Amino acid sequence: MRIRHWIYAVVAIVALVIAALLIRADMQDPTERLWHAAPFFGSMLITVGWIVTSEMSIRNSKKQHTIGLINQHRFGTIREKNLTSIQKILPNTDEILTSDVINFDEEGNESFRAIDAERNFYDFAASAVRRDDIDEALLQACLHGQLINLYKQTELYINHWRKKDPLIWCDVVRMRNRWARRPPKIVHNRDIPPVT
Repeated sequence: MRIRHWIYAVVAIVALVIAALLIRADMQDPTERLWHAAPFFGSMLITVGWIVTSEMSIRNSKKQHTIGLINQHRFGTIREKNLTSIQKILPNTDEILTSDVINFDEEGNESFRAIDAERNFYDFAASAVRRDDIDEALLQACLHGQLINLYKQTELYINHWRKKDPLIWCDVVRMRNRWARRPPKIVHNRDIPPVT
C-alpha cells in the first residue's frame, strides 16, 4: 500500500466515526433530524470525488510515463548502436552468450557495454515498476518478448556478475521471473481479421 492509500484509509475511518456519532446523536433525540449533518455528508461526497479524480490522474500519468519510456527505448539512436554491437556476438535470438564465446570479465568489450546498457534499461524500468511509477501491464504488453529473449540469451552473463554482487540487476531478475510465470494478457479485437 502506498502512503496515499493509508491517508485515504485514515480519512475514511474518521469520516465513519463522525457519521456514526451524528447518527447516534440523532437517534437519542428523535425530534432532531440529520439536517445538521448535511454539510458533513456533502463534504464527504466532495472528498470521495476528489480521491477518485486523483487516482484516475495518477493512473493516466503512469500510463503516459510508461509510453514515453517505451518510445524512448524503442526509437533511441543509442539503442540502435547497442543492438548492432550485441548482434556481433549474438547474431540471432537462438544464440546463448557463454564464457566459451567471450570472457565475461572483459569489461572493455563493446558488445558487453551494449548488453549492460540494454540490461540497465530493463533494470531501470523494473525499479520504476517496483516503486509503482510506471504501468507494469503496459510495459509487459510492449516489451515482454524482448526482455525474456535478452534474459535467456544473457542469463549466464547475468549470473556471472550477480555471483560477485547479488544486487546487480536484482529488480530486472524479479520482473523477468514474474513475467515468465504470468504472460501478458492478450486482448482480442473482433474488428481485426485473424492471420491466415
